[in-house]
Amino acid sequence: MHDARIVEVTPLRIVSLLPSATEILCCLGLADQLVGISHECDYPSSISGLPRVTHSLLPSNATSSQIDQAVRERWKTEPSLYALNGQLLADLKPDLIVTQTLCNVCAVPASGVQTAIRHMTPQPAVLNLEPSTLSDIFESIRQVGIASNCERRAEATLAELEERVERVTRTSCDIEMLPTVVLLEWIDPPFSAGHWNPELVARAGGEDFFKRGGQQSIAIQWEQIVAADPEVLVIACCGFDVPRTLQDLPTLQSNPQWSSLTCVQTGRVYVVDGSAYFNRPGPRIVDSLELLAHALHPTLHPRPTGLPPLHSVSPQVPVRVLPTSAPRTVAWIGGTAILPDRLLPNSTVLCRNGRITAVSEREEIPDQSLTFDVRGKYVSPGFVDIHVHGGDGADFMDGQVEAVEQVCRAHLRRGTTTIFPTTTTGTPQQILAMIAACQSVALCASNPELTTGLPNLPGVHLYGPYFAEDKVGCHSSTGRRSPTRDENQAYFDTQFVRIATCAAELPGASEFYQMARQSHCLITCGHSNSSWGEMLTAFEHGMRHVDHFWCAMSSVPSLRKRFNVPMQASMAEFVLMHEDMSTEVIADGFHLAPELLEFAYRMKGATRLCLVTDANRALGMPAGEYRFGNRESGSWLYSDGQVGWSQDRQSLASSIVGLDHMVRHMHAHTSASLPEIIRMASLTPAERAGVEQNLGSLSPGKQADLLILDSQLSVEQVYVRGQRCGPQV
Repeated sequence: MHDARIVEVTPLRIVSLLPSATEILCCLGLADQLVGISHECDYPSSISGLPRVTHSLLPSNATSSQIDQAVRERWKTEPSLYALNGQLLADLKPDLIVTQTLCNVCAVPASGVQTAIRHMTPQPAVLNLEPSTLSDIFESIRQVGIASNCERRAEATLAELEERVERVTRTSCDIEMLPTVVLLEWIDPPFSAGHWNPELVARAGGEDFFKRGGQQSIAIQWEQIVAADPEVLVIACCGFDVPRTLQDLPTLQSNPQWSSLTCVQTGRVYVVDGSAYFNRPGPRIVDSLELLAHALHPTLHPRPTGLPPLHSVSPQVPVRVLPTSAPRTVAWIGGTAILPDRLLPNSTVLCRNGRITAVSEREEIPDQSLTFDVRGKYVSPGFVDIHVHGGDGADFMDGQVEAVEQVCRAHLRRGTTTIFPTTTTGTPQQILAMIAACQSVALCASNPELTTGLPNLPGVHLYGPYFAEDKVGCHSSTGRRSPTRDENQAYFDTQFVRIATCAAELPGASEFYQMARQSHCLITCGHSNSSWGEMLTAFEHGMRHVDHFWCAMSSVPSLRKRFNVPMQASMAEFVLMHEDMSTEVIADGFHLAPELLEFAYRMKGATRLCLVTDANRALGMPAGEYRFGNRESGSWLYSDGQVGWSQDRQSLASSIVGLDHMVRHMHAHTSASLPEIIRMASLTPAERAGVEQNLGSLSPGKQADLLILDSQLSVEQVYVRGQRCGPQV
């Protein structure tokens, strides 16, 4: 008989000073032992509330060139790019501090840590990690496991990671023609990624041109990239996510011979979240390998489940650097400005540097201004559409940059200067691809140094897939499901979801609303058969909006079928009874009769009622059959040239007109004033989506997004940031 004793291990108090160590600790199940982290630790999201013991001494929101210059200047006089809060560190009383000695650009140097703990009693253990190769990264995981008393868990984690690496390597080993790859970890100046990255390229089935495996990354010249003429270019800027990297991408694109590079001509330039992948020597380095393998050989390596695809930079994306001449004032004179609460006849609207500087009846116009006489016209704020799927034959769910641009231009012609691309039902991979494509276009559209003829894309509307089973409507039922925490997190981690919809009665709805609230989204309920009680629970979790009123939503009769007696109050009654609730109408002349539009306006008013298109890809297209949602797997609909129908022609399937049509229809068929109607198409949706500080009205300081409308409210001219974009875009 053996003497079995249970040895209890006292949990440690751990401080992590680098993001990769934080990821390792959490991967080993030690998140509850973390008491402090660095300012750069951002994954997993569960650690976001922990005290941060460091902060950066570098300028924020600087370009890659400015950051590089600041690093070099600071190193002339200072040993560190970061400040360590020694007092906070001492107050946390750590037993173990995990840091690194690999790179002083990445974290507080080890010497700074030793100085900070010199007078701490007792002194914590310090684990310095210094990985340079893939095997070093795995050894770091093992070291963290030993130091934190969870060696078995570390070994199990390593076995899984090593098996995944071996699977990729085995699949790639028989490839005869290896594509030449350049992997950049910085743009200006360009840095060739070293350390473990050349090994990742080799295991993924590529040939790293600069071959600096196990060595530090080095600055290279543009001419060296031209000489390499890579078949694949991967840009993973250290510390930059995809949108931030795309801001600096024009620096590369403006170089001579950019367009002649093989990778550009074949569309094999990829931008990846360099703060999450390739540059963090932790568990997600294997994710990086799998992403890279799929990019190099998509037919051999399937896209990794649950991971965002590498963002492909299309050679067709129109990017042009604007001239750097002195900015001019633009003036629109003589028109009737449409303000949120009134009309301003014979107005002067001034804009400079893309922003409105004045709106008044009489305003002195600076010399050499670019002046437009718009007498007899209306000057309106650009429209804001918070619920829109497609147009001109494309749908946002196609998940491609070209499709996103196509839809955006279709609606820009019709006066929409701010658009929230809206998901349908679909797979997680399709939704993540849609978000990534929209992020790419959004960064080009928002860069003041570029002109692209595109509207603003502040974020996406996560609409599908969380619908009630009996309220799917024209969406594909196969892509409908209830929310789960992991899937929610994948979407919110993109930091590009601005509006979030979920049917209130679904399992997991409350958790979804909580996560959406933490991500500062407008929280909505749609495609739902929820009761008053379920709506009240959703309201308590932050839900404040209901999608397309009277369409695919509960009613007293539908709830009678669900609950029998007594009859239940529905979503409609809840919205009408709660002042804080807003909603939206599809005013295309087919979805809702004029008396319903009038009723919605009278009950909610212009500050709580939005006009939305809910338009599909048939907008601007001839009558015929079209996919709603993804072009390969979306449900079929029929367009008769006026509205969308289900295949059996028995129910409507979203609209095929723009917001300009809906403005005209509301003006013709309701008692709402023109300022109120324009508000419903601009400022009110901007307010609900949280972008009203910059968009949605003709107000000094806001972005100069405006329309010139004729006397019949048809769009004649479209301006984004004061730049003429259409309607012939």
